[in-house]
Amino acid sequence: MARCQRCGAATEDGTLCARCGSACAPAGATPGAAGAGATYSVLARANLLRMRARWEEAASLCAEVLRLEPGNASAHSLLGDIHENQGNLEEAVHWYDLALSLNPQSEADTAKRSRVQELLEARRRRAEWQAAIQSRGRAPGAAGALRETVQRIVMVALSAVCAGILVTAAVLSASGSPDSTASDTEGARPRPPSHQIPMGSSAREAHLWQELSLAGVTSTDHGQLPTSGLMIDPATDILTLRILVNPRVLREPTLPAIRLEIEHDCYWIAYQVHLRDRALSAIRVIALGDTSFSGVPGQDWLFTATLRPENLLVVPTTRQPTREDLASFYEKPLWNRLLAG
Repeated sequence: MARCQRCGAATEDGTLCARCGSACAPAGATPGAAGAGATYSVLARANLLRMRARWEEAASLCAEVLRLEPGNASAHSLLGDIHENQGNLEEAVHWYDLALSLNPQSEADTAKRSRVQELLEARRRRAEWQAAIQSRGRAPGAAGALRETVQRIVMVALSAVCAGILVTAAVLSASGSPDSTASDTEGARPRPPSHQIPMGSSAREAHLWQELSLAGVTSTDHGQLPTSGLMIDPATDILTLRILVNPRVLREPTLPAIRLEIEHDCYWIAYQVHLRDRALSAIRVIALGDTSFSGVPGQDWLFTATLRPENLLVVPTTRQPTREDLASFYEKPLWNRLLAG
């Protein structure tokens, strides 16, 4: 007696299955054992194609597996990954639900479904925001131009005020006695980091900045975030993160050591941002510092790259990412010519 490889129905040896028309396995064979390795191989190739953005080919391989094994939870989950990568979030939720119905204990599928649901909520909020702006008769581009104009006016005004303060301080120091100057110097105390919200920020940017400030992330040994260091593109949910590197990093003895420290610090700050806004689709880091390596704070760009949520895998407070980790986490890394090599 033989068994059908597809539906398991009993039939005569050497014949086709009367129920589904598939070939039959020899008598005594374990159902599914012969094809388990082949199924895994097909799914592994499908996942590789997905990582290479060859989504149609990957989905075709998953469909081939489901034709042979309709109850394969891994194939359903991989189809969810494929749709999520393409931005088809509703379809991704559908496939994750099917995978969880077959394997309810899967923590990975539960986490992926929750993440996609958060992205759907963020997309809905963004659509409501855009609809509200359009209903007021002002295009998003006009709002952005107005914000930039206000920022420039404020910058000019602040520059004028700072210049006046510096002139006044110079006059007072010239007319004051040495004793009073020494006393003032001895009484000086470092000021705590400011929690002031940057002007011109969106509500989402302001909320994120406030959370980072209260957590002490805006000024640490890993670098500082200037008040204009956060900018979220509402159309793509991509955050541009500007980081002033700690001058100590540029005093490392070799270029590879400097590069590794910069990558570590950028990853640390990006991870802290990711913890506080998981709806971001990507974080583009721009490291700024003094390219003359004199230790004087500067704002020439040193390094830029992109980090996606799925690549923020290592908890930096638990262990520091290795050089190999960072090489796989950062997308499109670019170094200043003085640090390249």
